[in-house]
Amino acid sequence: MWFEILCTGIIIGFTASIPLGPVGVICIQKTLSKSHKCGIVAGLGAASADLIFAVIASFFLGVVGAFINDNIFYLKLIGGTIIIIVGLRIFLRNTVVQIKKYG
Repeated sequence: MWFEILCTGIIIGFTASIPLGPVGVICIQKTLSKSHKCGIVAGLGAASADLIFAVIASFFLGVVGAFINDNIFYLKLIGGTIIIIVGLRIFLRNTVVQIKKYG
């Protein structure tokens, strides 16, 4: 039982770690065309770029979260007003005429 779970975990780990996308293709291409060292360096470069993007995204997520918490009343007021305006525009349009025009 435990051996089956271990094998399943290893298979899932390998399939989850397969590089996908253009950066993964570059890593695979460098490995196959030059050497495994070039592939490792390309992979480390891709991982470094992903790390930098993740740090920037987490920083701005914190900034946006703080902005939302500080201005929640005004955001609800503006969002509610926009929803009411869109709802009134849809309600006041004569959709039967528009359907007959295109039908």
